[in-house]
Amino acid sequence: MQLIDRWRDRMKLQIINLPYCFMPGYESFMAGDLAKLSRHMVFVNNDEVNLAEYLAERRVKKEVCASCPHACFCGGFYELQDVPEPPWLVCADDLVRRVDP
Repeated sequence: MQLIDRWRDRMKLQIINLPYCFMPGYESFMAGDLAKLSRHMVFVNNDEVNLAEYLAERRVKKEVCASCPHACFCGGFYELQDVPEPPWLVCADDLVRRVDP
């Protein structure tokens, strides 16, 4: 929020995928998951993934969300403790190849 306060008049800033309740008063800088509804991405292993579906599977609404005016378009909170690794995740070891002298 301090960064936004300092730079808001000189650059365009957006906060993406953070629940609106984390930054009260800065809602105009927030961008939720709604724009991702039709966005598909292709990752390094050529798997196509619907970004909105992937994110929605990892978000939950909590009791505090019931009275929130942004609840209709906010995805809620990420629950990432027991999330399986995505199929497109590349291990750093897979990117290293042996070079023979």
